[in-house]
Amino acid sequence: MNCRRARFLIFAVPILLALGASQALAQVPGNPFSIDGTVTDTQNSGISGGYTIPPCDPPPNSGNAPQACKQIDPNSNAKELGPINGSSTKIGPINTAARPMLGDTNPNAQVDLNAGWTQSKIVSVNGVPHVFFYFGWRRDSASGSGFISIEFEKSQAGGTLDNCKYDTFTAAQLIASCNPWAGRQDGDFILLWDQNGTATNIILARFTGPTGEGQNLNFPDCSHGGDCVDLTGQNTAVATFGTTCGTGFVAGQCGEMAIDLTAAGIFPANANQCVTLANTIPGTVTGNSNTADYKDVILAPFPSISNCGKITVTKTTVLPDGTTVFNDPANPVFGYTVANGGAILRYAGDVSNHPEDGPAPQTQIVRPNNFATMAFPSGQPGIKNGEINTHTDLIASANYTLTEQTPPTPYVKLSINCVLNGTTYPLTAGGTFPVEANGTTACTIVNKFQKTTPSFASFQQVTLADQALLTKINPGGSSRPTKVHISLWTTNNCSTNPISTKVAEGDVSITYAQDGKSADSAFSAGFMVTTGGTTVLYWAFEYAGDSLNNPLTVADTCGFESVTIGLVPTQQ
Repeated sequence: MNCRRARFLIFAVPILLALGASQALAQVPGNPFSIDGTVTDTQNSGISGGYTIPPCDPPPNSGNAPQACKQIDPNSNAKELGPINGSSTKIGPINTAARPMLGDTNPNAQVDLNAGWTQSKIVSVNGVPHVFFYFGWRRDSASGSGFISIEFEKSQAGGTLDNCKYDTFTAAQLIASCNPWAGRQDGDFILLWDQNGTATNIILARFTGPTGEGQNLNFPDCSHGGDCVDLTGQNTAVATFGTTCGTGFVAGQCGEMAIDLTAAGIFPANANQCVTLANTIPGTVTGNSNTADYKDVILAPFPSISNCGKITVTKTTVLPDGTTVFNDPANPVFGYTVANGGAILRYAGDVSNHPEDGPAPQTQIVRPNNFATMAFPSGQPGIKNGEINTHTDLIASANYTLTEQTPPTPYVKLSINCVLNGTTYPLTAGGTFPVEANGTTACTIVNKFQKTTPSFASFQQVTLADQALLTKINPGGSSRPTKVHISLWTTNNCSTNPISTKVAEGDVSITYAQDGKSADSAFSAGFMVTTGGTTVLYWAFEYAGDSLNNPLTVADTCGFESVTIGLVPTQQ
């Protein structure tokens, strides 16, 4: 997509006192979330259909768990990863900090988060779809000064830029290669929970500067009248400290907020391009200026937020029984096509950001099983067993189709099913499925390995045996041979020049008679008969001789004996 990456830092600001009597909360028109001071594992956002607690995988992996996505964070006296304090890791320049920039930290209780919850939902406000965001937090102390923060960016966590693969990297790998803020760009946003004592004002500030990631950007100093907007005063955001924070916690150790991101200008009211906030980084800081230090961060994957939808395509291959997963050693590539009933499936401005899915005008996504036949040079091939392909920034529609191209032999299509919000759409025989804004439709294509009938061929073989008998030997010669070399030929000249062929040969031991005047040997050889009719073969042998006996050569012995073979023609 060509829209600029938006990053929000929601910095919950000084929490000085636990709340006394609750104050009436401002109303945000259309807000679907319950901001009532209850932030627990089983009751927080008030909206069902969220994500598991934890992890925060989208359906179908998570099912339809209630409430928001929760990610836990090490706390109390536990060491945890966080930015190493220094001039390069302040809020403003942290996106350009050289790695390693993370290390073991142990924040003070008032700025030590132990959990964060996020959820988003699109609702109609005066007939226009608005994107709402929910954020809940819990910390180790109910009092003390500190900003609670959260940051979003459009670049996906775990990409090549930030290299923060939270689910698979060890702590040492994250320290060596991860900078969670590396995707920050001009136009990204920060939200500051700018509290004075018990105030809950939500302040929006924007990064400005050169385009592109990895740039030195300007950040307004909201504490000294910088270019910041109070969303709470515009009835665009609402926040409160928690009165019910779960077992073992007291009032003031948690809090929650809801923000209309469309009213805040983050998402367009009249969608003509997709905006996706893919990376979320909750944390705490020491202030709301570009010189503030980070104290704590929750480094974990949170759900993305988007005004467009997403499709995942999973490939599974099974054995002929139709159920057992088959990890085929050949690992073939399968092709498929995603379409939107002939209509475009991405806004024009977003197509250029997805070269792997095809050029504009984009009315279908083609992932072929033969890369050489692709219609566009920069695309990606299809999918293999166990892989998951993800297609983002898709326009919401109920008319999407997923069809499989002809499977590689010997596979056949068994089933195609897509799931959205717990509803399954079977597509094996065709049909459509929906893509929902801010939702993930999870599709699975299953192919069955078909048993094959082997072809048959037979080749007759005859095993021949011969015995060489030597007589008239003068006994007592020095260097007396212990072996003879026996060979089998197709012509009676036993020569490779010009036409004869040697079909078998071997060195065999010879046994001398007691008087030394004779010797014999036994030899057998297999001969493959490849044609019908009669075949005549000729034996020959070689004897090296010694000081009293002349040698015998192939020329001397060839044709002395022969064998005739008559067989029915070979079967193939």
